[in-house]
Amino acid sequence: MDERLKKQIDFVLKIDQEKNVLRQTHLSGHGRRENDAEHSWHMGVMAWLLKEYANEEIDLGRTILMCLIHDIVEIEAGDTYAYDSESIKTQKAREEAAKEKLFSMLPEDQGRELAALWEDFDSWSSPEACFAHTLDNLQPLILNDSNDGGDWTEHGVAAKQVFGRQKKTKVGSEALCRLVTDPLIQKHIRRGNIRDDVRLCVFDLDGTLVATQESIARPVNMTLEHFGLPAQPVEAFNYYAGDGLINTLKRALFDAGDRDAVHLEEGFPLCSRWMAEDPLYHVVPYEGMVETLKELKRRGITLAVLSNKQHPNSVNVVKTIFGEGLFDYVQGQTDEIPMKPDPAGLLNILDYFGIAKDECLYIGDTNTDMLTGQRAAVTTVGVTWGFRKRSELDGCGADIIIDNPAELLQLAGVSKSV
Repeated sequence: MDERLKKQIDFVLKIDQEKNVLRQTHLSGHGRRENDAEHSWHMGVMAWLLKEYANEEIDLGRTILMCLIHDIVEIEAGDTYAYDSESIKTQKAREEAAKEKLFSMLPEDQGRELAALWEDFDSWSSPEACFAHTLDNLQPLILNDSNDGGDWTEHGVAAKQVFGRQKKTKVGSEALCRLVTDPLIQKHIRRGNIRDDVRLCVFDLDGTLVATQESIARPVNMTLEHFGLPAQPVEAFNYYAGDGLINTLKRALFDAGDRDAVHLEEGFPLCSRWMAEDPLYHVVPYEGMVETLKELKRRGITLAVLSNKQHPNSVNVVKTIFGEGLFDYVQGQTDEIPMKPDPAGLLNILDYFGIAKDECLYIGDTNTDMLTGQRAAVTTVGVTWGFRKRSELDGCGADIIIDNPAELLQLAGVSKSV
């Protein structure tokens, strides 16, 4: 046997060990635990069966091969349960090391090809990778449904965890997410197989609850013009805002030509005064936000706001736009509460209501918000309708990313049919 063929046969025998890697998911009909090889085979068949539901045209052969090899690394790295937060922290490093070890067993050209395919899957880089991930999420969901949600019940899994994992399903197939994933999860929330344990939702204000770019741009540009500097476009405030008015002004001064913030000390009191004069300038709630908040409130969930906007202005905006009584607590920037991403404000809200960290969602639209939630050790929800792009939220480790306010009802385990 020549060296190339020997390497290929050795690899064939090595991947047989995938049959020994047990997953947490059980076979349909309340069967034994599934192994990785069965899971991968099942995904490969599903790729052929369900290809018509992919968001984009896919290369079917490439997708099936991706499904078949995506979990090979677990021969060395072990299975990582989707809801094991500690194991997930080391998953990438373990799997990268396993990839290098396993694919180096092959002839160089084949090892390079499979490694590239695995990396494509791991990084969601292609339509094929996105659809394969959809199937990777959907397959255990279908099995768990067939077993009356037993795996969720056994591990005490919460709605926010399930929806957090499944939210990316729609990146590969919006149709499967809408027609299969969401209805199945809601069914098991209603049956009590998935825990509904969110008691508190804390929201950022600007870019999360309300569109405020124009209200922020107005006093900042008035300040720039006071010093003879050019006003900045409203869209630039998507990136200037988020870390308090003083930092917003500092960034605008820089782009307007004051690179050393010479006018910051004199300009900030002026800017603050002009902001306070009309903090509601062209401020509107995001579409669907009011209805979502009312439904959360109806379900008994406590609602709070934590903003880097100065406290009086935060209170004014919340009361004017949302009325009295919808929010249970509003906290803006004060001398006593450090600005986000310091978690003190969020921790103070948790203490005030006596609610545990794992019963809270922190919802925001910027990296500052995600860092705040992470430092407070609560689940972070990034929203894509606000000031920043999905890539920023992904890059700073948002636990969950949503595209419209109504998705919060799912994360909190709220169904209007409950």
